[in-house]
Amino acid sequence: MCFGTPVYTTTQKSELPQFLEDAYKKLAQQATAVTDPSVQYMPYGGQRLAPLTTEQQAARQLAFQGAQAFQPDLQQARGLTSLAVSPITGQDINYYMNPFQDAVTRNVLDEMRRRSDIEGQRTADAAVRAGAFGGSRFGVQEAERLRNLRQQQTRTATDLARQNYQQALAAAQSQRAQQLAGGQQMSNLAGQQMNLQRQGIAGLSQAGLQGQQQLQRGMDIAYQDFLRQQQFPYTQAATLGNLLSGVPAAQMTTAYSQQPGPSMAQQLAGLGAVGIGAAGQAGGFSNLFS
Repeated sequence: MCFGTPVYTTTQKSELPQFLEDAYKKLAQQATAVTDPSVQYMPYGGQRLAPLTTEQQAARQLAFQGAQAFQPDLQQARGLTSLAVSPITGQDINYYMNPFQDAVTRNVLDEMRRRSDIEGQRTADAAVRAGAFGGSRFGVQEAERLRNLRQQQTRTATDLARQNYQQALAAAQSQRAQQLAGGQQMSNLAGQQMNLQRQGIAGLSQAGLQGQQQLQRGMDIAYQDFLRQQQFPYTQAATLGNLLSGVPAAQMTTAYSQQPGPSMAQQLAGLGAVGIGAAGQAGGFSNLFS
């Protein structure tokens, strides 16, 4: 039997390395900070939508004014065109009739009568010289002269009236053609002006759009920066959590401890106690010394 032999004990426990423990504590602090219910939502204070530029506003104003400005010209053109294609009425022709036609006709007829009378006088003078004035032959000649005069006057008056009518009709038709040409010209001119205005509006709109897009890009960048700032604490916490997830969470450590063995007296006392106990079980102390 060996006395005073030391006693060894082994203790194992799992614990984090100090750097991991510090890192987890930092992660917990960040998670607590970003989920703090007392922290209020911070809305974005900047402008999100780019307004219309000066060029775009000018283009809108020009488009509105242009649509109104050309209406009188277009209405006048439509009026002239509508009038030009309408039927020519008697009133239209009368407007171009020669107002002195009746006087001209009377003068012409009077001149025809005067010449006929002169011719009749010559016939009468000849009949007088021949002694036949008042006879039946002279009467027939005089009646024929008057009949011819009336026929000639009727044809002349009809021809003069026809000429006057044809001239008036030609004038009315010419007026219609001029009205049609004028309406088409005004319509074409208004169309050209509208096309030029559309080109100007398109140029202003394109220039304004480019400026608006540039301004919008700047606003979008500012808003994205704001979002990144708001997400930065979450991003840091997520990044740290991802990094820690790949590191072993704990390490097994073994600790050894040594305790001194019992002394000689303790061992003898122990043996004595054992012997007494055994003797007691065998019949008591009397049996031990009998």
